[in-house]
Amino acid sequence: TEDYPVISQANPLAIKLLDFNATLTRDKNVLLSWKAYADNEASGFEVERSNDQNNWEKIGSINVNTSAFTADYNLLDQQPLQGKSYYRLKMIEKSGSSRNSNTRLIQIDNLVTNLKVFPNPVKNDVTVSFNSVVNESATLYVRSLSGKVMIKRPVALNPGDNRVLFTTNALSNGMYI
Repeated sequence: TEDYPVISQANPLAIKLLDFNATLTRDKNVLLSWKAYADNEASGFEVERSNDQNNWEKIGSINVNTSAFTADYNLLDQQPLQGKSYYRLKMIEKSGSSRNSNTRLIQIDNLVTNLKVFPNPVKNDVTVSFNSVVNESATLYVRSLSGKVMIKRPVALNPGDNRVLFTTNALSNGMYI
């Protein structure tokens, strides 16, 4: 018998996905949780979402836990899409190479509107973030605690996440609805 060297370009994987789950919470958020083995060549994870499995958007990123080779990770999607949503992980290595996990499907029939206002407290500008299921026009009102309309702003709603930025310089210090 003769021995012949075999040259391979395949390097060991820096990240090995051990488990990946997507769960719909009681508040109709999507909790993504996974367990992975990652060595020193691993960089992190990007969480991606799609409604058609063709067009993917990054909704968050998580760095690798450097204190343990095997660790648990999670990310909460607080602005999920109505209908079918596909989720996947993009596992990124320090070399810049990456690969994607298998996808997970979540179906949300009746989406709960999540409203966020940040930063809080507000200094000059504020962002109001909320989701919608339709394309339509709406009006955003900021009211004093007595109910007086302080700001009235038309907004164009798009399906999914919507963000409205406006200035609060004309408002005095206080609490608003």
